[in-house]
Amino acid sequence: MTTKTEMAPVSGAEESIQLLLGGFKDVLKLLKPLQVAGESEEKKLKRTEKRKAAAKAEFSLPVELGEKIDSLSDILGSFNPAEHEVMDQAACNKFVSEVSDIKDVQDVLTGRYSFLRQAVIDLVTEMNRDSADPEFTPGQIDSTELGLSFKKEINGGKVSIDWEKFSTKHSSEYDKVATTTTTTTVVMFGSEILESSTSVSRAVDEKRVVDLMKTEEITLKMLNECLVVAPKTIVVALRKTKAEVE
Repeated sequence: MTTKTEMAPVSGAEESIQLLLGGFKDVLKLLKPLQVAGESEEKKLKRTEKRKAAAKAEFSLPVELGEKIDSLSDILGSFNPAEHEVMDQAACNKFVSEVSDIKDVQDVLTGRYSFLRQAVIDLVTEMNRDSADPEFTPGQIDSTELGLSFKKEINGGKVSIDWEKFSTKHSSEYDKVATTTTTTTVVMFGSEILESSTSVSRAVDEKRVVDLMKTEEITLKMLNECLVVAPKTIVVALRKTKAEVE
């Protein structure tokens, strides 16, 4: 025997909610931040061209600095204060010489790392040029030999609702999904009440929000008006490559 169940027609918003499995978190995934004017395509193209040109730049180490790097093991620790009871001119020269050499090498290494850091950002962005947002798509360059990955990671971008704004724009709907908590604080000395204060706080029950979306009392458009997206930031880090699970 075959049983056929017919579903009543549903609207677009209600149909979206019927697909949700994870509650309010999945509602947030349906929301779209309002588009804001950004850089022109021409300006973006110029920036890309500049980055590509920088990525092809050859690095040439000055001979003098190359010699310092080659002798770095001799430079580090070349001055030991314990060996000098009195800082004569020769000791001062040796002391300042080590500091100067270290600073020179440090400047080169810092500059070179800055270049490589930008290079991995550019390379990963280019690798993901067909994605929805190449600039903020993570990726990495792997070294199988070293077991290390130079990674472009993305922080931020979390989506949330400004419920205070929502309560102002849609007060009646807010009242249906908000819970109220009253807290009374009493300061006593023995049996005597010295001070008493009461505070009221309200919080949104996300399950109630989903329930009202099913009946279209709250819509995606209403939530989208109060959408807050945390700024995204790019982080570059050298990390151990995660072993693949067979």
